[in-house]
Amino acid sequence: MSWYCVDITEDSELGGDYHRLCRKFQQAFIAAGAPPDMALFAQITSQDSVRKVYFSPGSLRYVKPLIDAHQGKACVGPDRTTVTLVFGVPDAGWSLLSEAETEAGNGTDEAYSVSYSVSEEVAPVRIVRPVAVAS
Repeated sequence: MSWYCVDITEDSELGGDYHRLCRKFQQAFIAAGAPPDMALFAQITSQDSVRKVYFSPGSLRYVKPLIDAHQGKACVGPDRTTVTLVFGVPDAGWSLLSEAETEAGNGTDEAYSVSYSVSEEVAPVRIVRPVAVAS
């Protein structure tokens, strides 16, 4: 399965498209039960007035209409040094990037972790934990 990305222009970001896209992903993520293979990443900074938003391969079955509505395209998984996790199970989300880097030939044998500060421009990471329901 492929990663998918959506380009968010500065104008559409200012118009709220980025936040609406994140909100719809969040709703689908929660409705799906927070699957570990479902994650949304966003570029930390814009390039040429465009911010790329990346959907993990496991996201496709839950948010394909959302990706299509934003003219998403299949792509190579993002470089972990250029993105932040917007929604997903934190450890599982970052491991998805390791898998993408290995498939693209960018992986290393070293174990490492990277911590990013979240700017006002990028939605914060949402940690969703399953809640036990009393019967």
